[in-house]
Amino acid sequence: MKSWEKLKPFYRNKSFRSTALILVVSSVLLVGALYLFESLKAGQPKREDVFPNMSIYHEGSTGTMALWEFLQAAGLKPGKIVEPLVDFYARTEDYVAQGDWMGPPQDTAGEGVILVIGPDTPFTADEISMFYTLASNGFTFIVFSPHTWIFAPFISPLTNMQDALSEKSLEYLELTRIFTNGARIVKDGTGVLGDAGKLFLPGESRFSKWSMKWDSLLSDQWGTIALEHEAGEGRIVLFCDSGLLSNLFLREGDNGVFIYRLVKHYAKGGAVYIDEYHHGVRHSLTIFYFLAKPEFRHLIVQALLFLLVFFYAKGIRFGQYRYPAEAKNEKIYYYSEGMAGLLGRRRYADKLLPLARANLAKLGTLLPQRYPKAAIDKALEESEAGDTGGHRADPVKKLKDLYRSIKEL
Repeated sequence: MKSWEKLKPFYRNKSFRSTALILVVSSVLLVGALYLFESLKAGQPKREDVFPNMSIYHEGSTGTMALWEFLQAAGLKPGKIVEPLVDFYARTEDYVAQGDWMGPPQDTAGEGVILVIGPDTPFTADEISMFYTLASNGFTFIVFSPHTWIFAPFISPLTNMQDALSEKSLEYLELTRIFTNGARIVKDGTGVLGDAGKLFLPGESRFSKWSMKWDSLLSDQWGTIALEHEAGEGRIVLFCDSGLLSNLFLREGDNGVFIYRLVKHYAKGGAVYIDEYHHGVRHSLTIFYFLAKPEFRHLIVQALLFLLVFFYAKGIRFGQYRYPAEAKNEKIYYYSEGMAGLLGRRRYADKLLPLARANLAKLGTLLPQRYPKAAIDKALEESEAGDTGGHRADPVKKLKDLYRSIKEL
């Protein structure tokens, strides 16, 4: 009951009620719009041939964030590798022995795809051996790069690994510049690309020379785009361009649909991993991450709604509505129960009591029609009635008495 008595002055104020009503209606409409939007979005069927939308910055490389989101939206749920392949293999070795390659998060049954996109660090001898070890047990590695020094150790027929990693291996591979970024697939070794054969390849290069143990997988009128080599139950695929999967060009041509069908074909229902270690991994997040994620976006909306409530109700001070100034340079400070937290510390009470009385006295001069001077004088007299026996009365009690007198005006 006491709480209701404290709220009565606010509720009786017309301006306060109008402000509160606007805020409540705005909140209901905003929440309803968000709910409707999410309901409609959830009810839409997923389409395969959808263009990827670049938005957030995920925990990984900036260059693959659009691809990451696109594969997630397509239902492939990619994982990430943020360490050398040797360490990655050692960490999952127990699962490899059981045929469960990627461990508990993804039941892969020994099959899957690892995408190595635009590596900016060379592969070591141990990592190249790891490529073949994982591939021989069912995994497919797809390496995207426009650089011969990335592919040469794989293409080279040299049996000595140190020689294969040296410049000697470069003579067994050649990439030719074609000065055009368009490509229309005329040879599809996968058999699944179908109408998704119009690619945008900003690297403008094609394979023109390679070891005979590698087969041409994808070709257009300008030459070979991708090479393939079987290794046990899996395979290694070398793609002569990495820019087609970048944030800038993933939406060009059929690039998005192309990579989706290619990955789905080789994954065979297994895991899909993006090797962020060789691409340049980062472990920081930007504001775009939070804006794009629904759960964070809703929190941001709620925070903005709170700020709207906080700043829109700027007429409310200390729990009581403050009337607009009616005189030049007018400053009126009302005392209300909302100041109780401040008044509870008695060292402030002596300072606030004179201020409250002075501002109350001004009302009779500044707003005589609303607050008659006679009524104000009476309120001040009643608030002074607390002095008894020549002793100084409790200043907090005096302020509360003054507040009760103001309410009766």
